[in-house]
Amino acid sequence: ATQKSATAKTLVVRLHPASVLLPEFDRFAEAYRQACRLPLLVELTATEALREPETLIASQARLGRAGFRLCLADWNPY
Repeated sequence: ATQKSATAKTLVVRLHPASVLLPEFDRFAEAYRQACRLPLLVELTATEALREPETLIASQARLGRAGFRLCLADWNPY
């Protein structure tokens, strides 16, 4: 029998879009990269993210520069 590994492949963190733009996020990103090799996926609530598109765009750019990925949670295009 083959046993599946229970090891995480990605760490998912749900944040408010504006928190990605805070100076503390840069310190978190640096500490995370030094302490962990898992890819990081930052999940933003779609309603919060789409309420302020300029914050979403800035957050996406900052996450990209940090090497992290972005996901919109609770997104329903209908």
